[in-house]
Amino acid sequence: MRVTKSDISLELECWVEELSPAQLAAYEKVANEHNAIKNALKSALTSNEGRELFNGQVFQAYSFKGKVLQELKEATLPPKKPAKVDAPSTTVGGTRGGARKRPSNFVYLESSDEEEDDVPLAKRIAVAAGKKGLTPVASGTLGNITKGAKGQKGLPSTSSGAIGKSGKAGASGKGTTPSKGDKGESPTTPPTNFKPSEISSVGGLVIGTDGKDGKDGKDQGKETKLQGKTFPSLVVLAKPWLKVKDMSSTRSKLDSKVKLVLMLTPNKFTEWLIQEGLLKAEQKCANHRSNELKLGVYSDATKFPYTGGYVWISECCPMRFVSVFHGSIFEGAPHPPSCILKLIYHWSCQTNIQNVVQWVKVDNVYIKGVYTWLRAICTLAVHQKCKKLGGPERFVEVGVISLGTTSQDGQQRQVKVEVLGVLDYAEKTIRLRAVEPVSDADRNYKKRFQTILEPLQRWVHKDSVICIDLTVDKMTLYSMGFKNIIQAAATDSSAKHTNSAVMDYLRRIVPRMFQNTLSLLSRQMIQQFLDELVWREQFGTYALQAFNNITSHIAEQTRMNTNETLTQRLYQVATNPFKDWSVLPANYRETPANTTPKRLKKR
Repeated sequence: MRVTKSDISLELECWVEELSPAQLAAYEKVANEHNAIKNALKSALTSNEGRELFNGQVFQAYSFKGKVLQELKEATLPPKKPAKVDAPSTTVGGTRGGARKRPSNFVYLESSDEEEDDVPLAKRIAVAAGKKGLTPVASGTLGNITKGAKGQKGLPSTSSGAIGKSGKAGASGKGTTPSKGDKGESPTTPPTNFKPSEISSVGGLVIGTDGKDGKDGKDQGKETKLQGKTFPSLVVLAKPWLKVKDMSSTRSKLDSKVKLVLMLTPNKFTEWLIQEGLLKAEQKCANHRSNELKLGVYSDATKFPYTGGYVWISECCPMRFVSVFHGSIFEGAPHPPSCILKLIYHWSCQTNIQNVVQWVKVDNVYIKGVYTWLRAICTLAVHQKCKKLGGPERFVEVGVISLGTTSQDGQQRQVKVEVLGVLDYAEKTIRLRAVEPVSDADRNYKKRFQTILEPLQRWVHKDSVICIDLTVDKMTLYSMGFKNIIQAAATDSSAKHTNSAVMDYLRRIVPRMFQNTLSLLSRQMIQQFLDELVWREQFGTYALQAFNNITSHIAEQTRMNTNETLTQRLYQVATNPFKDWSVLPANYRETPANTTPKRLKKR
């Protein structure tokens, strides 16, 4: 319909108001500054051999050539060293004149089809070192842990003193910079003072680096006070309820399994981690992405005390050593890997936090960080492994509760978060979501339920029969595409199908988890614990199952190859657990599970 001027019944008059003196002065000041900068740039063009790259209505771009830049460039060039004639050193494999040399105390383990699994690792190293021409193998080989694990009673345990050392959680290892001459024009000889170690390798542990950075007493006092603090997130326990059975007999199996692993020597422990998938079984050169690294062993095991000498090396970058912990949950840790394995064990068993601090000899800050990683693993597993609930002619219960805090006098009540629960009662599977409550100023009923029920489109099969009570908006579900909806009060005994089971779960299990900490937790942390609860309901109803599945899920995430490290990705998940993490990144590439070095494969 076209509207003419005669149809308009309302006419308004307007007039332009003059600028005040203060506004005029402000505009004039800005214009003067703009002109002054423009004139200065133009004068610099002539005096510094510059040129104008772009000149638009708003922006201008200039390029300058100046003495300052040239002098700085010359000053940063390293001085040329006179060529030195080094004494002939042992080379790796029958190399030709243009091949790269490697430190004489670096040895590859040979790969052959012969059964050498029963030969001790130290003897294999000695045999390999005694050969004049050692050929680098295509993939590193390690001793077979499946046979070597038999009769481990006499093995020394890991150093408890080293486990007790505390440090900063989340620190990153310093990597050695590769040499720039990687094109093969001339052979590269390592400097005589070059000493590779776990700390200097890429992605290595950083044990023993604390206390050397010159902190003053005040900072150390603050850090000690922080380490002794109990965080609210450390006292929240996600107790499963749907499938709980008496599985106390399996606890002794878990204890025996973990104790046996902790008794392994460092090299055997490293082999076990690779075999379980907790360490990457394949690495590529950061500078030459098509070149695969080779797993070798350093003859001086004291340089890599927590791996027994194992380290990743390459022919293209001989000065670049990559730790076996690179890209794993152990990367950059200030504690030995056995310490982190103990924390995974105690998280699986839900051990009291005071006992964890006393037994593992770590502070609350580090425990909080590791437990945050494990909850992020739970979030990823729930998003990537949980199937859609329901299906044709299957009933799915949907319920919503509000969690809040009450003042001491009981007069004021504030809603902290609203929790959506979706339960497939037949399969005993549940999904939970923490939703930010709608403010009092925006109490739109339809908008509220559109926000709360939004995850149902990804969680529930559209042909399912949805059971709701009278507090859930039925029309919102219809608009989402759900056609089979049964609405009845949860307490209605005459109704054949209700959502009483999910409401009972939301009113009993969820509030008990946040009983004393709800006001101290953010919505992101609340969602982390809800994801952990969902994970434990499906993958960790008892301690042994929880330990086996959490290590399996960590291994799956370790095999993923993206631009960021595993710990960086876990921090992103913990920061935003509401994101749909079932969608894999575009640069995602997964290492196949069967790429474990030959002698480590289970038989």
